[in-house]
Amino acid sequence: MKRLAVVAILLMLIAAYVGCRDDVFVEPPPSLTGDYEGTYKISVPSQTDRIEYVRWQFRADSYIMRFDTTVAENEAICCNSLGNYTLANNVDLEVIDPDLDGGIAGSACDQSLVPQGVYGLDQSTAGIVFLRQVRGDTTFEIYLEGPLN
Repeated sequence: MKRLAVVAILLMLIAAYVGCRDDVFVEPPPSLTGDYEGTYKISVPSQTDRIEYVRWQFRADSYIMRFDTTVAENEAICCNSLGNYTLANNVDLEVIDPDLDGGIAGSACDQSLVPQGVYGLDQSTAGIVFLRQVRGDTTFEIYLEGPLN
């Protein structure tokens, strides 16, 4: 009788292991590697949204964000920047150089407004990368189209 109970318990453990093991695998998000163009927007309640057109390059684990000089009437919010990123269910941006090119010609830029920290990631639409972070009452959004190459 004891053997039958031990065999039954072993069979239940094996069935539980085989049945649950597929539930553990989580599909990683698609790679961000490539060149993009889009916007960096800062929204604060009761204020006009600030929008900067940007060109963004993601490499294996690093990125460069630059002011898009091809867009007329582009407002420089932050300086061109270089950093590393970690991709998981979100994107964690770690700034290495918050003023990559020593400013933006003809415009003032603010190093303190360079995107950094953890951003929620939405890649549900093909060719669109949407990053969003909320700090207090301020929302930071990065909307990118690409990769262009």
